[in-house]
Amino acid sequence: MGVRPLAMRKISAVLFIVATACGNDSTVSPDAAPQPDGPPDAAPDAFVRLPDFSCMGNSAPATAPADVTITGGGAPAQMLYATTDLQYTPPTTITAVPVENAKIAGFRTGTAAQQGTDNTNATGDWSFMMAGVTPIDGYLTATKTGHRNYRFYPPSPLAMDTTVPPLLLLNNETFNLLVQFSQKDQEAGNGTVGLAVLDCANMPITGAMISVKQGGTEYADDAHVYSLDQFQAGLYFIFNVPPGVTTVTATYNGMALRAHDIAVLAATTSTTAVRPGF
Repeated sequence: MGVRPLAMRKISAVLFIVATACGNDSTVSPDAAPQPDGPPDAAPDAFVRLPDFSCMGNSAPATAPADVTITGGGAPAQMLYATTDLQYTPPTTITAVPVENAKIAGFRTGTAAQQGTDNTNATGDWSFMMAGVTPIDGYLTATKTGHRNYRFYPPSPLAMDTTVPPLLLLNNETFNLLVQFSQKDQEAGNGTVGLAVLDCANMPITGAMISVKQGGTEYADDAHVYSLDQFQAGLYFIFNVPPGVTTVTATYNGMALRAHDIAVLAATTSTTAVRPGF
């Protein structure tokens, strides 16, 4: 089974060009020493991409095809597989590896019976259909022995065939290392939330204020949140969240992104994204 190193930052080289000028006048003394060049021009302003909020205020989808195909596969996002585990090799190497023979299942919220299922292949890919007609407000589960249970909640109901982001099905050892690295508490009876903050083009938003709340209790605080901004902008882990219905949202420059509910379960990582709208 092949492995693929995570994306690395590129280091750019800087090239300095020194120009000199000389003159020629046979009737005067030799050319004067060249004057040093003036200070270089200021670097151009760096391009700053503004988040896309064009979907804010859109109406929720009302219909869906009779069958909706949900797929994990195709071109990897950021060097991850459709179903990915991470292996750590001391002191600094982290490698993404596909998870084979994990069970992926799809559910509509409020129903106990799975609506579709498949096992991952050697490259972590999978695919199945769920009955549509109305948009699918539900979630996916990913399970495999030796790995932490995983749930994925789409940021809005699925109303068309969809390829979902990579499912990060971490083995227990890797998850425990992540907890240690974050320096947060994680009790066995509590769950973990993985949260991405995205704009309408599904690009990460940097600098948003997140909220992960159960009733009147906010868990998006220093005791629970570990930001992965140094690895991926707009991505957070919220550790040690008690089981229960949990409302996730975020604000950016005073604009509230669409809130929705997920379920947090013991010994499970529940992941989702928040976006400005449908």
